[in-house]
Amino acid sequence: MVNNYIGLHVRFWSFGLQVRFLVLWFTSRFLGPLAFGCKYTGYLFTPLFVMLHLFFFMSHTLKCALKNPYFTVF
Repeated sequence: MVNNYIGLHVRFWSFGLQVRFLVLWFTSRFLGPLAFGCKYTGYLFTPLFVMLHLFFFMSHTLKCALKNPYFTVF
């Protein structure tokens, strides 16, 4: 039961992460220049958004690992 829960959790979280990356890429690439009036704004913001999102992903993974000793991402 625990392994099933972990597998589902990781599967849905990784799918959600892919969707979030697409949304972040779209917003930073296309809406950034509209908001700031510079066509290079997307290239500046995309790495920042990706780093922030990886930080939140790792903190979520660590929080789950601390709560559940059987939690694994593999």
